[in-house]
Amino acid sequence: MKKILFISTLFTSALFLSSCDHEYNYPGLEDAALPTNKLTVGYALTDADYATVTSSKVNVGLLDKKSPTYKVDSTSLASIGKNKYFADADQAHKYLPAFNSTRWYSASEGSAVKVTYKRSNSLANLFAMTSLTYTVSDADYASVWGNSLTKSFSSKNSAIDNIPKILLTAFPTALKNNFVQVTYNESTLDPTDAAPNPKFSAISSLFVYDGTKWILYANKVEQYSLIAADYTAMGNTYNNFQGTQQDSYIPLFLKNKYPYAQDGDIKSIVYLYNSSPKTTRADVYKLLSGVWTKLNVSIEEVTDQFVYSSGIWKYNPSVVIDLKPTKQPEVTAFYQLIVDFVKNNKGITYCEYDKKSSTQRTNAEYYYGISAYYTNISFSISSWRDGCLEGPKAYAGYDDKALTDLMYKRLPEAFIPALEKKYPDATPIDGVSITYTINFALFTGTTLNDCSHTIVYKVVGKGKFEYVKDSFQPIK
Repeated sequence: MKKILFISTLFTSALFLSSCDHEYNYPGLEDAALPTNKLTVGYALTDADYATVTSSKVNVGLLDKKSPTYKVDSTSLASIGKNKYFADADQAHKYLPAFNSTRWYSASEGSAVKVTYKRSNSLANLFAMTSLTYTVSDADYASVWGNSLTKSFSSKNSAIDNIPKILLTAFPTALKNNFVQVTYNESTLDPTDAAPNPKFSAISSLFVYDGTKWILYANKVEQYSLIAADYTAMGNTYNNFQGTQQDSYIPLFLKNKYPYAQDGDIKSIVYLYNSSPKTTRADVYKLLSGVWTKLNVSIEEVTDQFVYSSGIWKYNPSVVIDLKPTKQPEVTAFYQLIVDFVKNNKGITYCEYDKKSSTQRTNAEYYYGISAYYTNISFSISSWRDGCLEGPKAYAGYDDKALTDLMYKRLPEAFIPALEKKYPDATPIDGVSITYTINFALFTGTTLNDCSHTIVYKVVGKGKFEYVKDSFQPIK
């Protein structure tokens, strides 16, 4: 138990329930109590660190030269140092442990490091990669003109006025800074009854979503689709990109294909991507200070926790929740989830009842002894017997010792409903024990100003938690 307590109290800063003030990951003991190599640090990667990740001998050693995906994996690793961000969370969790081992080589069992790093926003990229191109349809033109004959925009109903409205309908879940290249027909003549569909030419322009509306970003953007010869010139025999290859190869391709391009020029490159099944993607690049820069990538800054266990660093999002008896809103809300569960599943008669005022309260209960009002757990014998309408009947057959034993027996299951409600996306990780440690105040007759007990739960399925045997213990 000492080991569990020691690990679960590594970080001194307290955060609560995701972004709240009382939840934190591995909070810390007093510095004097920590061994010198028991690390409890937070660290933000610098630009140079991404290059270190790429050049790490350990990470390079993870690449299997005999694997058919070796070139893809090698290019993916190289892109980290070049782009100064990770492609996704999986890539960061795979390659950051080696960086941690090099930087914190003296770490001992139970050390924890919170690493802040940049990675591609997968949700934004998914939208950008699958929906970057849009061709105005006959139905779109019909909605603009009110007839099915006219199939182009003109000065009377211009593209700049109508395409943003069309895109709002076409992409209702667009994210800020998403780009869409729109192909449409444009005529120099307005339609007439005699000529409802005047001669037109095909145009391709780029639109960007600013968070509320689509606006024209660049008019008449050139779009180029890679052909087999292009892939061959890049040394690619598969005629498609895999992993993050495209981010390394396309800028070089653009540099060679458009040697006289000027700063500000924009090109759209369409390519095949092997994602089982093979898909067509389009990325937009703009020449900025002589460098072809991808526009449709959204970078986010995230912080992940890595724990040193059994001689290696592993990604470990284990959480510690401090439920201090201070009536803070976040703590009250957490306890209220349990009270609500009791009311809905055990019966409202277990909720606190004031006999003097004949008032049924729903912020405390005596099936587990949870009080959202006092933000503690009460093991008061008299309250359990007489504090709720169910008490006299439910506990009549228990003497004081038997009732106390019942309290201790039930308590491990008390926090599970709140955890499942609050953390429905908690997910197990192979080879890593993901735990949620809860520190709380247990009232037995003496007023408490701080947490007195701790209990640990293991994530056993998505949003599913299991009590860790013998983890319910007093904090010493």
